[in-house]
Amino acid sequence: MQNTLLIFFLLISSTFSLAQQNKQTAYVEFAYNNGNSMNQTIVLKFNAKECLETVYPPSARNWNNFKTKQYNSLSDSLHDAEMIKLLDSFFIKTDTRTIYKNIEDAYFIRSSTIDEKKYCYYDTIPPRDWELTSDTLTIAGYKCLKANFEFKSGQKGFVWYCPDIPVPFGPETLYGLPGFILEVGSYNSNFSIKLKKIQIPFNDNSNLQPCNNAKLVTKAQYQKLINENNNNFEKMMLQLQKSN
Repeated sequence: MQNTLLIFFLLISSTFSLAQQNKQTAYVEFAYNNGNSMNQTIVLKFNAKECLETVYPPSARNWNNFKTKQYNSLSDSLHDAEMIKLLDSFFIKTDTRTIYKNIEDAYFIRSSTIDEKKYCYYDTIPPRDWELTSDTLTIAGYKCLKANFEFKSGQKGFVWYCPDIPVPFGPETLYGLPGFILEVGSYNSNFSIKLKKIQIPFNDNSNLQPCNNAKLVTKAQYQKLINENNNNFEKMMLQLQKSN
């Protein structure tokens, strides 16, 4: 009887420990460089089953052409200050987006804020072909392995993933490796996603809720909204260039 109770207790303890591990949240922060002057911050919170990624809007003040510019007059400096203010107001209203991934049901939810309104759509997690290598690199104390892949554009890219963090998540739509992705790069451009901060475990009891207060739309409707928003941004940039 005592042996039976002991085995039962061990099973309960093991199940509880596994459940706690599945619910344990990790926090990762990345620096995202899209290959030009727009640098953004990506934050991922994840556990063993799900991942919520938030891409925060960039600050125009941190653009390379503003950071490195030398001003010859006060009027030029004030002009750029107004440009930065206008750009930042646009980004705050339109450029916060999230990606939620669920490995149990193999789906993701993408959402974006456009003109202060939030939209989202559901989709299945797309498969990706990985070319695993034996190359190694240590990032923030974590031993990583290298894998190659291909962007939608056809360009060649690579990631460094960590088998010691045994979840298949990574930034953007990168997914499916036997370890968490800590860095992304391109062989053809300056595009990069590099680790800034990692905290495991992360003391956060909030649920990884996707699409809070967002309007559900189809993928086609979502893409149309994104395209319209990009066109508005390009028009604004042209107007700013003409006024310069």
